[in-house]
Amino acid sequence: PEASAVGKRADFIAKLDQLTLLVEAKLREDDPKELERMEKELVEKGTYGSNHQLGKNNALTRSIRHGVEQLEAEREEPHDYKVLLYLADCLNAGVVCEQIADTLYGTTSVLRSTPGGSGLREIPCFFYRENEFYPAKSLDAAIVGFKSSDNWVLTLCLNPFSNRFNEIRTSALARMFDGRTIDPVAEEAQGKVLIPDHDAPRPSGERKNFERMFSMADGMLRHLEKKYGASPLTFSQGHFKKPILILRRPL
Repeated sequence: PEASAVGKRADFIAKLDQLTLLVEAKLREDDPKELERMEKELVEKGTYGSNHQLGKNNALTRSIRHGVEQLEAEREEPHDYKVLLYLADCLNAGVVCEQIADTLYGTTSVLRSTPGGSGLREIPCFFYRENEFYPAKSLDAAIVGFKSSDNWVLTLCLNPFSNRFNEIRTSALARMFDGRTIDPVAEEAQGKVLIPDHDAPRPSGERKNFERMFSMADGMLRHLEKKYGASPLTFSQGHFKKPILILRRPL
């Protein structure tokens, strides 16, 4: 229980085998104004389009940081790991769940030339932009999920900057999420994602906005080219939208 005299506290203690997890829970629900717009468009047009953009989201950032504060404020309960549980129960919930993970990892989709081919391949780049895992080294992992029919689809997101990263990636918690875990270090080794080095250029302010608008001036892309051996002009980056279209049911 969160008594006012105690102050900030995490929501749950979870037990798994010999592990004790400190858990802060967050729920992403629909904005009432968006639901009102949906109802209006369904009545007037018979269709409603919701267009969620992947990538870092400022509202999610504030919520995640609040959750980390709650976890760090806990002083009474002994535990092995701190875990953020963030669930999406809303329109386009699967994409919103991806957006939560993108905000944690600072993910950007990078288009990279296919070795020996003429096409481009989309590949995620973790920590390309501002992210919530790096400054929250006390946060060992996040469980993100979305409502699908009557079930929850859950994914374990490991924080590679946690001091307990090597422990948690082989823990009972990680084994429980076998096949549904994001382990950035393992995925980079398998060629599934790109991860910039710690000394990669990270501009701020107007310089950042300028570099993101013009890929040739983007020092991060030049860093990725050098690290992964790609030829110049083969990278481009940006956000990709995943829309959902809802049709009005016949009366």
